[in-house]
Formats: sequence, structure tokens, C-alpha cells
Amino acid sequence: MKYIKISISDKVAVVELDRQTKLNAFTRDMWREMRDALTTINRDAGVRAVVLVGNGRVFTSGVDVKDAMAAMDSISGKAKADVDGDALQKSIQIRAYIEEFQEAITAIEKCAVPVIAALHGQVVGLGVDIACACDIRYAARSTRFSVKEVDLGLAGTLQRLPRITGNDGLVRELAYTGRVFGAAEALQMGFLSGVSSASTRMSAFHMAMYTATAIAEKSPVAVMSTKKILAYSRDHSVAEGLAYTAQHNSVALQSGDVEVAVRGMREGRKGVYRDSRL
Repeated sequence: MKYIKISISDKVAVVELDRQTKLNAFTRDMWREMRDALTTINRDAGVRAVVLVGNGRVFTSGVDVKDAMAAMDSISGKAKADVDGDALQKSIQIRAYIEEFQEAITAIEKCAVPVIAALHGQVVGLGVDIACACDIRYAARSTRFSVKEVDLGLAGTLQRLPRITGNDGLVRELAYTGRVFGAAEALQMGFLSGVSSASTRMSAFHMAMYTATAIAEKSPVAVMSTKKILAYSRDHSVAEGLAYTAQHNSVALQSGDVEVAVRGMREGRKGVYRDSRL
């Protein structure tokens, strides 16, 4: 991969955004690489947690506008070649472009194991969308955020942010104005789980790695089941969520991880679990 780097150590995968000369602005190729990176990790039962981090001065400056405009021009050119249905064809192709972009972000949310964002510098537009798709978010003290799409004449992908913050009015203000907000405000609104005392990229990365390492020591069946249950329960009733939990725990009880966990507690040591995927 050209723009996305993956390294794995001690059951934790580190996924790095690495287009530093363009402030990690996302081209179509870059978001395809991110989707493919998460797909690769999903297939690796040895990975129990993921840390997502940006290399260079910022996490990401959002979408590469030049690349996006080139894609739109290409779509317009292809549509014009079809004289009988250029408007329809253009609409279909633009929708496919947008859906591919959405799928790349959703790949983070659908990752079998927790994905933890380590944020620094700027987290703009698409960067906020990516962070929202992660399970946990940490940021360096000086990090600045913006739901920037409104300044490009677009509506952002706003489905996740209101659920994370639980503050519809605030999300509307941020989305309508595109104003910049800092890490302290992001923490206060519930968007972040923690803010480092330093302003460096590594300070946020260390916080994320600490949590990822702690998760990687737990039963992978329990962690993956928990992630699935939380995602399901978010979109269903309490009764449906309880039924789904019963279903997953009926599988977990057969995995052997419960026995390992109980034995470890009795013997005063951490359980050692087999790698697995649900």
C-alpha cells in the first residue's frame, strides 16, 4: 500500500495514514487502501485491537479536494458521452463514488475488534467521520476539529456524531457553521475518551496504545461479542438487545475463554486466550 501502513506487534495492529506531504488528505486511492487495510486485519485472528494514527503534522486535513474534483470531472465527461441519459448516468456514478467513500469509513466500524483513534494536529471533515467510526478516541491537547463539509457546499456524513455526543443542538451548530473546536471541548461533549497533557502526536498515540494493549489481554471472544452487542443494541430495542446478548453469550460459553478467565482469577494471574474470530 502507498498511503496506508500496517504494523502488528503483541496482538495490536497500528494503521498509519501516511500521505504527509498533503497533510494526509484522502484521495480515492487512499480511502480504498484504508478499506483494504481493515479487511486484511479482519482476517487476522492474531489481531485483537487496532490503533489508527496519522503520520506527520496532522491526523488528516480531510478529503483531497483536487482529487475529488477530478473524479467529478471524469464522471461528468463519461455522462456527456451518453447523450440519451447523461443526467441519469452522472447521478448513478456520483452515488457509486459516494457509497464507496462511505464503505471505507464503515469498514472501521465493522472491524471485528476495537479500533482506537490517536488524533493530533488537525482532524477536518472526513477526519471527524473517520474518528466517529472508531470505538474510542484520544487526542493530543492542541488538536483542532472541524465538521468542514459545509464550507465545500456539502452535507457531511452526520449519522454517528449525534449518537456519540448525545447533543443534537451542538452537532447542528458545528455542522451548520463548520467552526473549529478544540480537544478540551471535544472531551467535554463526549466525543473524546481522553486528552493528553502534551500536544505531540506521540502523546495521543501512547494513550491509544495503552488502551489497545489492555484490550488485547482480554478474551477476544468477549471483546468481539461486546462490540457486536453494543452496535446491535444501539439500533434496536432493549428486548431485542437482550435476546441478541443471550445468543452471543451462548456461543461465548462454548469457546473455552470463560474457563480460562475463571481459572486465571482463582490462580491470581491473567488468562492466556487463543486467537479467534467470531
